[in-house]
Amino acid sequence: MDRPEPIRILYIEDDPGLARLVQKRLGKTGYTVDIASDGEEGIAKYTADSYDVVFVDQTLPIYDGLQVIRILASRGPLPPMIMITGTGDEKVAVEAMKLGTSDYIVKDVEGGYLNLLPSVIEKVLQQRCVVDEKQRAEEELQKERETFFSMLHKAPYGAILIDKDGTNRYINPEFTAITGYTLKNIPTGKDWFRAAYPGKAYRQQVIEAWKRDFARKKADRLISVVFSVVCKDGGVKEIEFRPNWLDDGQAIVMLADITERRRAEEALRGEQEKFQNLVEESPLGVSIIGKGGHFKYINPTFTEIFGYAQEDIPTRREWFAKAYPDEEYRNHVVATWIKDKKKTKCGESRPNAFTVTCKDGSKKVIYFRPITMETGDEFVTYEDITDRVRADEALRESGDKLEKLHEVARRLAACMSEEEVYHVAVDAAKRILTFSFCSLGIVEGKQIVTKVADPHPFVDETQTMSVHEGLTGTTYRNGKTHVLREIRKGVQALSPHSQYLSLVSAPIGDLGVFQAASIEPDAFSKNDTRLLELLLGHTAAAIKRIRLQNELKEQAIHDHLTGLHNRYYLDKVLEQEIKRSKRYNHSMAFMMLDVNRFKEINDRYGHQMGDEILREVAVLLREAVRETDIVVRYGGDEFLIILLETNGELDSIKRRIAEKVALLNMKDGQMDFPVTLSIGSASWGPKDHRSVDEIMNEADRRMYEEKKQHNGHVKGINHA
Repeated sequence: MDRPEPIRILYIEDDPGLARLVQKRLGKTGYTVDIASDGEEGIAKYTADSYDVVFVDQTLPIYDGLQVIRILASRGPLPPMIMITGTGDEKVAVEAMKLGTSDYIVKDVEGGYLNLLPSVIEKVLQQRCVVDEKQRAEEELQKERETFFSMLHKAPYGAILIDKDGTNRYINPEFTAITGYTLKNIPTGKDWFRAAYPGKAYRQQVIEAWKRDFARKKADRLISVVFSVVCKDGGVKEIEFRPNWLDDGQAIVMLADITERRRAEEALRGEQEKFQNLVEESPLGVSIIGKGGHFKYINPTFTEIFGYAQEDIPTRREWFAKAYPDEEYRNHVVATWIKDKKKTKCGESRPNAFTVTCKDGSKKVIYFRPITMETGDEFVTYEDITDRVRADEALRESGDKLEKLHEVARRLAACMSEEEVYHVAVDAAKRILTFSFCSLGIVEGKQIVTKVADPHPFVDETQTMSVHEGLTGTTYRNGKTHVLREIRKGVQALSPHSQYLSLVSAPIGDLGVFQAASIEPDAFSKNDTRLLELLLGHTAAAIKRIRLQNELKEQAIHDHLTGLHNRYYLDKVLEQEIKRSKRYNHSMAFMMLDVNRFKEINDRYGHQMGDEILREVAVLLREAVRETDIVVRYGGDEFLIILLETNGELDSIKRRIAEKVALLNMKDGQMDFPVTLSIGSASWGPKDHRSVDEIMNEADRRMYEEKKQHNGHVKGINHA
């Protein structure tokens, strides 16, 4: 064996001549040999230095060889030791081997044993190398086991280690936290199946699924399965299991509680279905185009407008090719589309109108409103304005009026609120008609409410009337334009005090009614009526578009269960409020709130009761703060209140919340314990050196400290 340093040997021998002879012979073969003449000197040298091999003669002064071995063994692990005995001392040799020596040599009178020393040394050193390697391997294996179990013990997911005979060897704390079971409760797989799946039919279904997955255990993919588990406390949770089979036949199964995630997914599916229904029933064509240019969705109205189904136009490229077969016009459309897309940010829209060739070969003028969403997908609405455009073209001879109306259509398409649409429509009506007074009313429930009147009427002339009342109601119900050339012979629709002689009453789609009156008789021609109907058609389309967009926006920023704002809204508005606070040097306060014992409410009274509690808490929180303050469902049973421009009113707000919670408990006696909230708060000012995230974390920490105190109090009551 190659060694970087000489082998050091301690030779304990009371014969000095023989000892020097051994020292000389071994020295020639590369060994370094120290000599001790008796047992005491040998022990002293061994203690003071380090040796690779020790030779001990049995017959020594002071301590014999066996005594020396016993003393050295009592002080720690022995190096390779070789006992030298005389002929007939086999018992001594056996005793030495029991004490831990590696080998023994019998002295012969002729000294032949001296020739054996180098081979014996190599032999014991090789044996020691094997022993050391085995010990190191065992130590490494033990470290790996300790690391493995340490990781499992601290893991954020549940874990159970199962022997190949079905015995459960280990369960980590998170497993118990999720299911309530300990190793004592479920020592074997059979015990687990009986406890976690008490229903025989479902248990058999789970067992069959496990057998199926076990048969696939050599596949190079991670198996994931979800089952409904009955926990030790009787509650039911949706648990995701991920089994891993080890080389020694054992299996480690990781598990995670996905109950809340499943509920969130179900809620999301509900929101998606609601969104889907809204889009499916939209009067506008709608498509969603993925980042790669593939059509992911088109609604029925899209197909109704163009004739194309999704399989006809799987990609935007094929859409452009079919919708714009003329290459020159197609290039113009694509260039305009690309230019507009570069100029718009996420969530913004740059509308445009193009002439589209439909599947049946007909051509339609379509108003496009593309919006790039945060996902990178493109949400596009399509409005068929062919009839309006053709009517516009047919009336182009009307000169300035029609040009103004065309411009109004563009202005209406760019409006961002219904109020803006109302005023743009009235302003446009003043340009294309000649009248003394006009009003624009919109249906709200069963009433038609005047939104704009020009000139502005006296207080007693501002109208709100039933959809079944007067000429206004008639116009709305039958959807037809009425022209009274002599108003005294018709219905007095505007005011009993009016002196108007002619009137036109026209529907705004199915949304409301526009009326104009003149002090001149027969003031409205057929051409005026056609222009007004075109204007109101654009107006109705603009209002519907804005309502659709507002409904989609509201769904995006509100929590579907409580009606409060959600985390998405918080992320958008918080940065704006921080900038405003810094600009005007106003302080802000944050209150984190958590419903105590909410899990117990769900487990004992069901999730419907839990949802009802969350809704009622949301209402009382909204009532307890100012309209300008922000209340957010932060997640699960946690709420966040942001108090804007506050100067230390936290205690009074907490009292109001406590009072409203008390009123809630007085009227709601369905549970045998009251609803309580844990509240943590913290304030932030523009000069504060801490970030808002740190302030929110402080409020969150205080809330959990209060929650711990509350839980400790409840446990004390339960134990009393």
